[in-house]
Amino acid sequence: MSSDPAKPPTGSKGFAMVRQSRWREMFLMASALALLGLGIWIWQPFKKSSPVRLRISAGSAAGTRHQLALSLASNLAEQTIELEVIPSDGSEESLEWLEANRIDLALIQGGLVPTKPSRVRQLCPLVTEPMHVLVKPALGDEIRKSNLLSLRGKKVNLGAGSSGTRLLAEAVLDFLELQVLEGEPKEESKDYVRSDHMSHDELEHAAFDDMPDAIFLVSTMPSPLAHRLIENQGYQLVGIPFGTAFSQSSTIDDTASKSRKIDRRFYSPCVIPAYSYGVDPDTPESDLPTIGSRMLLVANSKVSDIAIERTLTGVFNTDFTRNIIPGLDSSWLDLPNEYVLHPGVQGYRDRNKVLIASDLIDYLEKVLAIIATLAGAAFFSYQWYSEHRRQQRENRFGEFMTRVIRIEQQALESELSAKLQLVDLIRLQQELALLKSDAVQGFVSGEWQSPTMLNGLLALINDTREQITRLILHERENIEQDAEKKHVQPDALWRKEIDAPQPTDN
Repeated sequence: MSSDPAKPPTGSKGFAMVRQSRWREMFLMASALALLGLGIWIWQPFKKSSPVRLRISAGSAAGTRHQLALSLASNLAEQTIELEVIPSDGSEESLEWLEANRIDLALIQGGLVPTKPSRVRQLCPLVTEPMHVLVKPALGDEIRKSNLLSLRGKKVNLGAGSSGTRLLAEAVLDFLELQVLEGEPKEESKDYVRSDHMSHDELEHAAFDDMPDAIFLVSTMPSPLAHRLIENQGYQLVGIPFGTAFSQSSTIDDTASKSRKIDRRFYSPCVIPAYSYGVDPDTPESDLPTIGSRMLLVANSKVSDIAIERTLTGVFNTDFTRNIIPGLDSSWLDLPNEYVLHPGVQGYRDRNKVLIASDLIDYLEKVLAIIATLAGAAFFSYQWYSEHRRQQRENRFGEFMTRVIRIEQQALESELSAKLQLVDLIRLQQELALLKSDAVQGFVSGEWQSPTMLNGLLALINDTREQITRLILHERENIEQDAEKKHVQPDALWRKEIDAPQPTDN
């Protein structure tokens, strides 16, 4: 007789438990993925933004503003802003390009006021630029005795026609009541200067006799052009001692350019420090009074607020402030503005204030949301892993239980058969012993974390083993009785029974 292995229970309750466990695993995994996706979505605003391309002009390529613009471009790269520096003839031309949308940003001389509604928006002042007045050696002592009135009738370089230097130089000469003439005067008069037009490159390479008697130059300190004119051509620096009177003399100077006016309120007295251009001889010998204007960073009104915020971050929060313009601080944003402020300036201010309750709460909410979603994703992932491991243990436990039940059913079939098969009973008992050994080893190795599971399995194994043992003892009694009838030893019949061939089903 042979017996097929018994199948595991497949009742409706068993199927329901399996389906419930699988649905629980799927729910935990879906929840973990959903929370992880939510965390990534909330994290998007914190990611680095895509590059922004902007164009800036800062006057002549030979000037210090142009070099500052190049330094700014390298620092803005950290803020994902690609800044293209385009040379121009000066501040007025840069402002015209801004109005025409040819450029996005500009470094200009302060105090230049538009005569009509403008698209130019102020970002921040950067540094004070003093007016340099350089004169030929023969004029130096005379001017120091009788001030700049000694320029009467002289040839003076006022800068390019589209530069802030020229507008300010014309305003200074107007304050001295000196008329600026183009070419020779038509009638006899001493109250004029003759305007001369020479570029920076021409000033550096012209013969001394062809050079102007005086040169007006607005530049940050130290000016490379001023330094070369002093060292190579012997020019001398002279001061402008009436800076305070100049700034208070008139609110708006109507004698300036048709498109720009000089607002003298934004010009103030300053000094060119002693020894700025040499110590042998001392140049200048002492602090030299002059007039200064603020260099302004301005933008077209169409530039986005985000681009402006990133630009100001590159100005105030990088090496540009620490190494290029030491002392520059975001508090300069609070100085009186000369143009309408760009809305992005307020965005930068709000973002960098020490404490703003609403912004702080909003930031903390985002951070906490990210932490909560990631923690939730981790929790559900851990729960899914725990559930998956528990399901594996239960499946393993179910396999053991199924094997025990199969052995129990085979033992029951043997008990109900016409004759007990001793060989089958002994084989089933050996299988039970092996199952018990595997179960105990699994518990020792940590496969069964709950002793209850092991105890339940061992109890079932022991019950089945007792059942099989009872059947074996019953069969042994039968063999002993048969041996007594046949007058043979029981062991012989026992061994004969064990070694007997097993019947097969046809």
